[in-house]
Amino acid sequence: MLPVAHNITSQWQTFTSNFSDQQDVLKGEIRLFCSVTASYSHLPQLLSEFRLLHPFIEYKLSTGDPAQAIEKVLNDEADIAISAEADNLPSRVEFENISDISLSVIAPRGVANLESLLADPIDWNTIPFIVPEEGTARDRCNTWFKQNRIKPNIYAQVAGHEAIVSMVALGCGVGIAPDVVINNSPVKDHIQKLDVAPVKPFKLGVCCKRSQLNNPLIKALWSVAEANYISS
Repeated sequence: MLPVAHNITSQWQTFTSNFSDQQDVLKGEIRLFCSVTASYSHLPQLLSEFRLLHPFIEYKLSTGDPAQAIEKVLNDEADIAISAEADNLPSRVEFENISDISLSVIAPRGVANLESLLADPIDWNTIPFIVPEEGTARDRCNTWFKQNRIKPNIYAQVAGHEAIVSMVALGCGVGIAPDVVINNSPVKDHIQKLDVAPVKPFKLGVCCKRSQLNNPLIKALWSVAEANYISS
């Protein structure tokens, strides 16, 4: 009986030791929101180190239009979102830059009617444009139009940058989209970047409600974001 008792005692000590060690281990769930492209262009690099540091934290990921990211955070539909830095960031939102995103003006390849319209010199006022519905990317489009004295002929206002690239590839018009979306698109061979005046880039980062930084899970991920810059 003695060896059995000793074995039971040893197992109990191991269990209590492990239990004690895990009192400081972070556990729980973080709700994340980002665009489809960001889910594989930036999120894996952000989470790879974090998962090594905090393997017991789980993630609930939702994807959608990045223009809605800050709204998702403010409405408590996400704890942390990957978002472009808004020109007028709400005071309740904290933002940490993790990347800088360039944008390009793109056109379809091999669409005869658009190729004739894009012949030099381009009469931009006759070109059908596909632009984001809202958000920082839309602001960049509007700034580019203004700087180049273009009164855009808006063919479509689209939610999500991926949809803009797809519509351009289909020959619906000319669009303005982030290069990271263009370069990762499955239809990138059907579009071309136009050699025109540059579009002002924007900062990409993680955002959360400022009050959430008191949450140990959010604070832990925030610390990793602060220490990492991801090249696009």
